[in-house]
Amino acid sequence: MDELVYWLALQEVYWWFPPRKIESAIKELGSIEKLWYANENYLINLGIKREFVKKFVEYRKSINLEKFAEQLDEIRRRNINIIPYVHPEYPETLKNIKWPKKYLAPRILFHVGVALRSINLKRCVGVAGRRLCSDHASKIAYDVGAQLAKHNYVTVSGLAIGVDSEAHKGAIDNGGLTIAVLPWLTPIYPPENLNLAKKIKEHGCLLSECYRKPKSGNIKWRIIERNKIISGLSRCLVIVETGKKGGTIRTAEIALEMKKRVFVFAPKVADDITTKGYTYLISRGAESFNSVDELIKKIDETYQTSKRKRQNLDSAPI
Repeated sequence: MDELVYWLALQEVYWWFPPRKIESAIKELGSIEKLWYANENYLINLGIKREFVKKFVEYRKSINLEKFAEQLDEIRRRNINIIPYVHPEYPETLKNIKWPKKYLAPRILFHVGVALRSINLKRCVGVAGRRLCSDHASKIAYDVGAQLAKHNYVTVSGLAIGVDSEAHKGAIDNGGLTIAVLPWLTPIYPPENLNLAKKIKEHGCLLSECYRKPKSGNIKWRIIERNKIISGLSRCLVIVETGKKGGTIRTAEIALEMKKRVFVFAPKVADDITTKGYTYLISRGAESFNSVDELIKKIDETYQTSKRKRQNLDSAPI
């Protein structure tokens, strides 16, 4: 049986198996297949909660792995790549950060487009904002994507209508790379951006932790999971416009919990909703910017500081 079949089966119950536990078991046992068939005592000693071990054993007995083998065939026919946590192409930026409570690194990533090894993931910058954004915010978002491209940064956003779309377009139109992180890879969400998604596959890639839209359950949670990947991949996060509630605020909060710099555009128009969102993020530790030129200087500073830290770690005596 193909190893990816077991990854797909485990993805269905991802909250039972923290990725580092899976990685540790594979190093010890030699394969994910052996982890799949491991006995209860081994799983408990691995650090999996006893209640989850019991549920997993029942799950393992109840499913037909052929269903996941068929899904794997479908995924490959669509030229979608599966990147497990232990794969060399899995982004180190997602592996090495300290995840906030309640969140874990994705066990697998579904990917289509430019190979991740061809994208400088160390220069990723996240961009987020309201779907129903103002015309001014729409222009700023496009300019942010354009300037990130001109300065060789990779724009990471969520393909949503509004700010996300404009940031992706700005990057593409100016010869840059962009990554769209989706709550699921099929069908494309939102459907209005199907053509934009096709362009992004040629000028970057689509990423998701989930292959297919869930038929039931908390779909909203999948969107939150998308936001954690945007924050996790990015060296810093740019908020173009936001209210005090919603996905943009959550993305910013996750980035702040990850100890990443968050830059929020100062509203030019006195609007109760956006002013409250801006004020709230500033109170949480976000930094204000008034122009895209000012923003790029802050991002350059962030990147250079991070680069120096990596160089110091590399040169430190062992």
